Amino acid sequence: MVARKVMAIRIAKIIGIAVTACALAYACLQAGALAHAPARVTAIPASNSAYVAGELVVGLDDAMARGKPASQSARAEAALAGLGFEVASRLAGPGESAGSMLLVRTDAQHQTGDELAEASRAIAAIEGVATVQPNYRYASAQARAAEAVRDEDASEQYYLEGPDENGANVVAMWGRASRDRDVDVAVFDTGVYAMPDYAADGSVASASDDAHQDFDSTNLDIEHGVDFVHSTDNANPQPLVNPANPRGDDNGHGTHVASIIAGLSAFVDDAGGMPYGIAGVSPNARIIPVKVLDAGGEGDTADFISAYRYLLDNAGEGGPFANLRVINMSFSLTYDDGEDAAESGEADQEATAPSQGGASDYFEFEEDDANEQGDSAFKALIAEAEARGIATVCAAGNEGSSAPTYPSDYDEVVSVTALDRNGCDADFSNINENKDISAPGVDIYAAWGSQADAYRTLSGTSQSAAIVSGVLATIFASNPALTVEQAKDAIYDTARPVPEAGANSTGSASVSGGAGLAAGDVLVDNGSFGALDAAAALSRAGAPPKSIAGAIVKTAKKTYAYTGKKRKPAVHVTLDGAELDQGEDFTVTYRANKNPGKATVVVKGVGDYAGTATTTFKIKLAKAKLKKLKAGKGAIKVKWKRQKKGKVRYQVRYSAKKSMKGAKVKRVKKNKKTKLTLSKLKSGKRYYVQVRTYKKIGGKTYKSAWSKKKSVKVK
Repeated sequence: MVARKVMAIRIAKIIGIAVTACALAYACLQAGALAHAPARVTAIPASNSAYVAGELVVGLDDAMARGKPASQSARAEAALAGLGFEVASRLAGPGESAGSMLLVRTDAQHQTGDELAEASRAIAAIEGVATVQPNYRYASAQARAAEAVRDEDASEQYYLEGPDENGANVVAMWGRASRDRDVDVAVFDTGVYAMPDYAADGSVASASDDAHQDFDSTNLDIEHGVDFVHSTDNANPQPLVNPANPRGDDNGHGTHVASIIAGLSAFVDDAGGMPYGIAGVSPNARIIPVKVLDAGGEGDTADFISAYRYLLDNAGEGGPFANLRVINMSFSLTYDDGEDAAESGEADQEATAPSQGGASDYFEFEEDDANEQGDSAFKALIAEAEARGIATVCAAGNEGSSAPTYPSDYDEVVSVTALDRNGCDADFSNINENKDISAPGVDIYAAWGSQADAYRTLSGTSQSAAIVSGVLATIFASNPALTVEQAKDAIYDTARPVPEAGANSTGSASVSGGAGLAAGDVLVDNGSFGALDAAAALSRAGAPPKSIAGAIVKTAKKTYAYTGKKRKPAVHVTLDGAELDQGEDFTVTYRANKNPGKATVVVKGVGDYAGTATTTFKIKLAKAKLKKLKAGKGAIKVKWKRQKKGKVRYQVRYSAKKSMKGAKVKRVKKNKKTKLTLSKLKSGKRYYVQVRTYKKIGGKTYKSAWSKKKSVKVK
C-alpha cells in the first residue's frame, strides 16, 4: 500500500498584542471614584521610546474648571494620591474653554506598556477627569522621520524606522524612492476590507477614530479584485465584493497585510491629508486583492493555481495587471506524516493553537509520497511568474520549526522570517536553510477588516512578508528594468546581520554569530540570512538614470570677453525645479570656447542622471575705453586704455559729424601703444572720436564695438 502524507495549508497564525484588563474596581476601591461622564483615554503607544515612562497628562473637565477649580482639583489630587500617584506639575490653569492640565507621575508598578495603560484607566475613573494621555516624547524630523510624513500612528510603527529602532529602514527609503510610477502587488489572502467610509469619488466620507482611511483608488484596485473562494467558475472568478463576501474581507488578515504594504497615510498630498490611517511601506504599491482564503483562513491548491493562472493571463501589455510585479502570500504548507510530528511535539500545537477572529489554523489535504518537494503544479506557476518579472513573497510560517515549509522553501520565492522588537529571530518564526530574508514581525500595527475594530497590532511572518513585498514594489518602481533575480539580490546583498539568535535558532546559528560582521554581509552559504534594510536595498537596486536632456542649462552671463584663453564659466543645471550638483549629477565640457564667436557648453549626466543637454554663450572682444582727447593746432591727441588680455590691436575713427558719417579710421598694430595723434584737421572745427579693439585669428578679423564718443574743438 502506498504510504500517504498529510500536508497542512494554513494561514500564518496571527499573534495579537495582549492588552491587560484593568478592573474599574481598582480605581473605585482606592480612589473612591464616583460615576461621571467617561473620560477620553488615549492608548499607550507600543514603542516605549514614544513617551516618558511613568508619566501621564491628565485634563480636568470644563465644568470643574468653571465651578470651584481649587476644591475640585484638590479632590482630584487626593484621589490620585490614593492611587499612589503624584501630581508633578500643573501644566495649565482653568480657562474659558479648558480645564486644568496636570502632569501625573505614576508609581513604580505603572511605568510602561499595559501597566501604564492600567494606570490611565484608573485615573479616568476619578470624578472630574476628562482626558488621560501619555506624556509623548517628541523628536526632530531627522530623529523621527516617519512623523514628518503625517502618519498619526507613526509611533506605533517602529518597523518603518532605522536600525537603531530595529526597524527595516523604510523611512530612509522613502527619501530616495521614485513616486511617479505605480507597481501592482497581488495579495493572496482573505481579501481586503471594502472601506465603506470612502465616497465613490475616493474622498473621505467619514473621519471617526475607528474609520479606515488607508486605501483609496490610488493604492487599492477594488475594481479588479477577485474572489476565488466563492466562485463556481475559476476561469471567470467573482469580483471581490459580492453577495457572499459583501465587505471584501470576511476575516481581517488580508486587510492587515495589504495596509502594511501600501497604507495611504504617509503619501497623501499636501492639499488634503488624512487625519487617520497608517503609513504603508511603499509609496508606489497598488493592491490587487485576491481572495483565496475563506473566513476561517483556509484555501486549497486549486484556487491558488487558478488565481496565479488568472493573474498571469491578464498581466500582458494592455491587461488589467500589466503593472503586476509582486505577489504576496501569507500562508504556508508543511509536511506532517504524524510520526515526525509526534517526535517534535508540533502536531498538536498546530492543530490546537488559537487563531485570531475565530479562524481555524489550517486545513488538510492528502498528497502522494512521491511529491516530496511540495505542490509541483503550484511551484511551476510561481516559476513562470518569476520568468515574467513577477516576484513571489512568502511568509515562512509561525510554528517555530525548522521543517520544510511551502511555498516559502521554493527557490523561486522570497521566503521571509520574523524578527522581534529587539531585532532578533522571533521565537515563533520557522527558520531553516531555505529561508531568505528577515524582517520585523512582532507588534506590527496595521488596519483590520472591520469598521468597529479598524486597527490591530499583530505578530507573525505574515506581517514580515508584507514589509518585504512593499520594499520590492518600491524597487521595481524605481527601476522597472530589473529582473526578479536582480531585485532579490539587492535585498539579500544589503541585509544586516541578525545580532543574535532568538529562542528558536534552528538552522541559523551563524546568523547570531554574525554580530561582528560588517553591515551588508549575508551568510547565505552557511544557510543564514540577514535583516532587511529597505534603504540600502533600494540603493543597491539602482534606479535607472534620469535623462538630463530636458534640463535648463545656464551660464551666469550670455557674453564673455575675449582673453586669449579658454573661457569656462560656471554652469547651473535645473531639472524639474531642482538644481543639480556639478560632479555628483553632471559633468561639463566646452567647445569653441577660446576665440571670439559662439561657444558651446555640453552637460552630461552622471550618477543618477544620463544623457546630455547644451547651451551656448558668446565670446566677444571687449570694448576699448577712450580716456582723453587733447586739441592742438590742426590736430587731436587721442589716448585710450590698454587692453592687456588677448594682445588685441586698436582702431581709431574720427569725423566732423556726430553721426560719424564719413569717418576716417587709423590702425594701431601694437598692443601696448595707447596714444595716437590725428593731424591735418581743420582749425576751429569740432571732431568726434571713437576707439575699438580688433584681432585677426585664422584669417578672420574680429572687432569689438566702438567706444563711447568724445569730442573736442581743434585749435
